[in-house]
Amino acid sequence: FLSGAEIIDLRRFDEAVLHYSELGRTDDSTGKRSLMLVEELRQHQLISRKSPWLAAGLSAVLPGAGQAYTEHYSDATMAFFWNLTFVGGTAYLYDLERSADRPHTGSIVTGIIGLIFYASNISGAYSSAHRRNVFMERRFAEQLRRSYFPVDLIERESGIEFTRPLE
Repeated sequence: FLSGAEIIDLRRFDEAVLHYSELGRTDDSTGKRSLMLVEELRQHQLISRKSPWLAAGLSAVLPGAGQAYTEHYSDATMAFFWNLTFVGGTAYLYDLERSADRPHTGSIVTGIIGLIFYASNISGAYSSAHRRNVFMERRFAEQLRRSYFPVDLIERESGIEFTRPLE
């Protein structure tokens, strides 16, 4: 029973379903507990996931929208603010340079920095969705670990004592 805990920790939930389904074929308490765990493991398909590509696409259309989609609202606010700042700054510098009949060095540099920030915003939205998905899977695994693998079960099954005071 305990050997499957590592499969759950690795978030390989389909493999864990197979492992515990096999254990569930026995007629003892481990088999019954395994079948209960299988039913809960099948719930992993209901974990709320966000599409990294959709998050990136949303941020490409409106900076910060991908972060808002993944529920990282402070990141969304910052992405929107800084992209707007770079666009506004570039336009303002361009206008100043044009009216002063000067070369557009400042607006080009600011525009390039803005484009780099815009691209990193899109990349950040993609990774934000990925991080959220990993977090949700880890939280699911942690809930299973608390329910099915308490310290007293591990001590009893493995012979390792975690709660004994150090001598």
